This record gives sequence, structure tokens and C-alpha cells, in this order.
Amino acid sequence: MKCLDPKNRQCQGVFIDGAPGIGKTILATEAANKLRDDNRDVIVAYINCKDIKSFESFAGTVIEQICRSPAVDDPAAEIKKRLIASKDYFYILFLDNFEYFLEESRNPWDNQPLTAAAPYRKCGQSVNSFIEEIAKCPTNIKFLVTSSERAPFLEML
Repeated sequence: MKCLDPKNRQCQGVFIDGAPGIGKTILATEAANKLRDDNRDVIVAYINCKDIKSFESFAGTVIEQICRSPAVDDPAAEIKKRLIASKDYFYILFLDNFEYFLEESRNPWDNQPLTAAAPYRKCGQSVNSFIEEIAKCPTNIKFLVTSSERAPFLEML
């Protein structure tokens, strides 16, 4: 909880990893709910990464939850603009099942056509780059991430 506290400027978030079924999502949800209950200015954007099929669907989901607005032409630019401009709210980007964005780099079907037997998406690199870019911006955002695997770029968390 200390790492996610809006007053804590030393930590950009929390990464919870471990075997499937041990309660990572429940623990993260409890932490997010406690933060939101203790501070009305905290907005939690929940993204279940296994439901994301493209960078556009990721950005669209984030903009709907963080900005409370419908889709726009360039959601990534709009999210950054709104996060940087917003001083009244503190945002938690809750990325559940983040391992789904990590799997595509090791997917055995890389050179195969996309079929129902081999469904996967090629958006993990775009999402990772976007998250890294947002993390570098002077915004009021922290990351709450669950994954069954470690994510190297999130070591700062």
C-alpha cells in the first residue's frame, strides 16, 4: 500500500508476480479498492490484458476508464495529454494478467498465419512502449500489475 500511496514519489507502482491461482488479482483489487475508498481523487483503470487484442483496444479501454470519454482518433496522444494536464486526480493503471503481453515474444506461432487454432496478438511491444513512455511523463499515475511471469521493463516498480 505504501508504494501505491499518491504521496509516495519514490515508487511508480507495484508488480505482483507468481503462479496462477495464488490470489494476485484479489490482492491487487483489494489494494486498489482501499486506495479509492481512502481518497476520492483516485481513479483506478482496470485492464484485463488477456482481453486486449490490439494496441487500439488497449488505448481505447484506458481512455474510456481514465478520461471517461468515448474513443478518439489518437487515444494514446489523448491519454498522455489528459494525464499530464490533470492535477486534480491520481490514477492507478491496474494491468491484470500482464503475462499475455509477454507471451507474444516467445510465441511458437510467430511465422504461422493467424488462425483460430493459434490466436494471439502483436500488441505487447506497443503497449510496453506506451507504458514506459507514460511512466517517464510527469503525471499522477502509478502502475499496479499482476503477472504469472516477471516483466523486465517493469523492474522500476
